[in-house]
Amino acid sequence: MAFAGSIITPGVTARLFHLIEGKKLMRLKQLIRKKQGATVSRASKRLRHTAIHEAGHAIIHRLLGIPCDEASIVPNDEEENLGYSKLQGFQPHEIESAWDARGKFRSPDSVARARMMGTMAGREAEIVAFGHDTGGDGGDLAHLVDLALHSGIGIEGVDDDGVINVNLDRLRSKVPGLLRRHWRKVEAVAEALLARKTLSAAEIDALIEAETTPRERDIAERIEAARKPEREMYEMLRQRVAAAGLAL
Repeated sequence: MAFAGSIITPGVTARLFHLIEGKKLMRLKQLIRKKQGATVSRASKRLRHTAIHEAGHAIIHRLLGIPCDEASIVPNDEEENLGYSKLQGFQPHEIESAWDARGKFRSPDSVARARMMGTMAGREAEIVAFGHDTGGDGGDLAHLVDLALHSGIGIEGVDDDGVINVNLDRLRSKVPGLLRRHWRKVEAVAEALLARKTLSAAEIDALIEAETTPRERDIAERIEAARKPEREMYEMLRQRVAAAGLAL
């Protein structure tokens, strides 16, 4: 039994060929768009990681009394970084004097501890936000080791090969909780960085002030009031030491 069917003419063959090639081209375009979308998505995700990272640095430094001059998510190819948080002429004695002028009591190594916690805050902010970091904190780690060597904080001795052992886990463990308590501030600065790329010190401070609740202000005042006797005792001791011609 014969089956009736269309006769395949040269014209039909040509149309079939173009149809098949057209589908291939369409699939290729779809793959390209998908790949481009994935690339944009990865770039967007990386940029958000950077914004959270730099916001973490800026917020924790600022909350701990270290002036932050500028934060940015503009990449610097020469220094191989995706962003930065710049401190205002970091001079420990000037920061201590500013704290004293505001009646803020701090122990002698507080500047170094605050600086180290602020440096740790970039990576820790990424972990709080995304559950992991991007591994782009090599510069932060190197700076932490440098701060530890100069301040003695976290130094656990020297091994038989002369290698200095540094353990900052205890100090680092305090950072995630501090970030979570002030997370709205971190997110506010991160969103502003995504929108404007670079923020000045005044802009960062304005965002922090806008996200500071009355309850947080009340807690801060209570803490300072509780520290007043300790602060007065420390000041009296410092005056006596100074009168004796010594340094505290």
